[in-house]
Amino acid sequence: MEQKPPGYTSASNADDLTCQQATALLVEYVNDTLAPETMRAFQEHVRDCADCLAYLRTYRATIRALGTVRYEDIPAALQERLLSFLQTRLTRVPQSFPDGRDPG
Repeated sequence: MEQKPPGYTSASNADDLTCQQATALLVEYVNDTLAPETMRAFQEHVRDCADCLAYLRTYRATIRALGTVRYEDIPAALQERLLSFLQTRLTRVPQSFPDGRDPG
């Protein structure tokens, strides 16, 4: 089921979808899982927003590039650093900003 990005309501034109909202919809867009109305709003926004279009193209290029990388091709030292980084990242206690926002 499609999740709406924060602050998203029904989009009747491209002005209703912000860049932040469009970015939040990227995964669903490339996986073709957006509702038709949201898909239209996303496509209208990307058509009119050069920055979001560039981001979408980079996102798709990254997916294609990563699809060609095999875990076995990564040098052992880099594998260890990556696993260590991910382990640290996944087990640390989330910190929040003073205003209560999640840093990410």
